[in-house]
Amino acid sequence: MIQPPKLRAGRQARQGESTVFANIRLVSSAIRLIVGVVATATLAFAQTGLACPEKLPPVAQSLTATPAGWAATVNATPLWLSGITLFDGPVEEKAALVPRVERSQSGVLENRWNFPATNDRALWLRCEYANTTVTLSRSLGTEFRECTATYNTREQVAGRPSLRKLTCH
Repeated sequence: MIQPPKLRAGRQARQGESTVFANIRLVSSAIRLIVGVVATATLAFAQTGLACPEKLPPVAQSLTATPAGWAATVNATPLWLSGITLFDGPVEEKAALVPRVERSQSGVLENRWNFPATNDRALWLRCEYANTTVTLSRSLGTEFRECTATYNTREQVAGRPSLRKLTCH
């Protein structure tokens, strides 16, 4: 005879409830806790300016000249975040930084940048979006010594791995 799974220490079934349903309650509580932690972490990144907006509203774009026989139309879909670039100084100076370490395993790609402790130039973040040349950029200041971008290689946006998070410390 197959025995039902036993509850872990500290959890008891409610009166009339099987241990299977009690375990389901336990798993459900754990999932709610994990979702709460992830939401809090995401909010923390947004508050410190490290999170790029995930999408932008449609952008009004136009052609300077339409080829003969063609009609130009605009696709009114949101622009999804497709990548980031870190810069040494303002983006206009075009001093893009190359990650020093790149690791990939099990569908996760990590890029890591290291910055000298004596760096007096501000680190800048540029957020790049699919199907447009519009980007967003902002200064992250001079206090960071390392940044890590984590990507999901199993999800693509405009042919690039999907950015999951950017952490700097």
